Amino acid sequence: MNTVMMTKLRPTVLFNPQDPQHREWAHQFLEQKTWRDCPVMFALPNSEPSVYTMITRELALFYTRKEFEAKPCPVVKIQQKFKVKNG
Repeated sequence: MNTVMMTKLRPTVLFNPQDPQHREWAHQFLEQKTWRDCPVMFALPNSEPSVYTMITRELALFYTRKEFEAKPCPVVKIQQKFKVKNG
C-alpha cells in the first residue's frame, strides 16, 4: 500500500502528551524509526518543522511539568562569607 493511500485511511489528530496512547505511538516511532504501524496521523502546526520535533517538544514539556510543577522550588539561603569594609 502506498503512502498516499495510507494518509487517506488514517485519521488526523492533534498530538496530546497526556494521552497514554499517543505517548505509546510516539515511543513506537522512536523504536522503529517509522510511522508505518501508527493508526493515526499527527497534525503538524505551521510553527513546527516536523512531527518528530513537535512530539519531542511536547513530551519534554509534559514530563518536566509533571516532575517540577508539583514540587515547590527549594529555597537556599546564601550566607555571606566575607565582610565589606566601608571607607
